[in-house]
Amino acid sequence: MQQEFGSSSYVLESLPFALFCFLQSPGDFRRTLLDAVNIREDSDTTGAMACTLSGAYNGASGIPAAYFERLEYRFWLEGLAAGFVGRWEETRC
Repeated sequence: MQQEFGSSSYVLESLPFALFCFLQSPGDFRRTLLDAVNIREDSDTTGAMACTLSGAYNGASGIPAAYFERLEYRFWLEGLAAGFVGRWEETRC
């Protein structure tokens, strides 16, 4: 499928493939990740986009715990996310 869509640091090539990877298994973060990064071209860009979609769709609970345990700057990122959610909830009221 990568040959049909393409994959590079150019968003017009990578985004369709990232979207394809996500839509193949929207409820399975790990499968989306593996499909997106096991390509020959710009796998980090494609993986980042596909996993962003999967994370937004499934929430933090949809991401395997083992990935969080090894995440660099995890606690800083969790604090940043909590602050973002808090500010978003304030604006909804």
